[in-house]
Amino acid sequence: MFQLVPEARKLFPMTFRNHFADDGLFHVSLEKAIQCPPAPVLEHFTRVLEAIGSAVAGLQNKERMVPQLLALGMKHATLGLEEKYFRVGNAALMLTLHEALGDRFTVVLEESWSLVYGFMSANMIAGFRDFRSKEAQVADFRAEIQRTMKKSEKTKSDPEKLRSLAEKISGQLKADKASTKGDADLPNLLTATPTPSLPEKVKETLLVEPLEEEGD
Repeated sequence: MFQLVPEARKLFPMTFRNHFADDGLFHVSLEKAIQCPPAPVLEHFTRVLEAIGSAVAGLQNKERMVPQLLALGMKHATLGLEEKYFRVGNAALMLTLHEALGDRFTVVLEESWSLVYGFMSANMIAGFRDFRSKEAQVADFRAEIQRTMKKSEKTKSDPEKLRSLAEKISGQLKADKASTKGDADLPNLLTATPTPSLPEKVKETLLVEPLEEEGD
């Protein structure tokens, strides 16, 4: 895989990638690396082979194997992996088997291994995509929370604006009142003494008796 996509090395810990040169090959000869593999490399290779072996055995029990592969795909999604690496992994596996088995790596054997890897990668990609989808939903949710908090902060400043407006209106009312009559001259609709009503006799006189002509 490192020969096909050298940049894939950055996905592994430094203790792992330090054993490989820029061209993706071991710093030491392949024979020496096989005879005495570095501990981090051996550990990872062991996990890969165990996963492949489990997939081969799990072809007869997909109900048990599929959830494991989905979880494995989700785990790889947390490592900064890109989906294209799953396809590269298939090519790397085929090249490795061809190099190791030589003429014994027949077309039938290649098709069989392609079937196994296809089963593995399809379920891992499904888990990978599911994790990324949920990750995007979480990011959207966090963005929505931030927008809500910003709106809340703006809402908190509204009472300040209302108080400022109230003070401005109050000041304007006081200025208007000062520019007219004094407060004592202004009628108060709540406390003003009502105008006394005219006596009934006076009312009748005004309504019945005509006013005398001026000068009579």
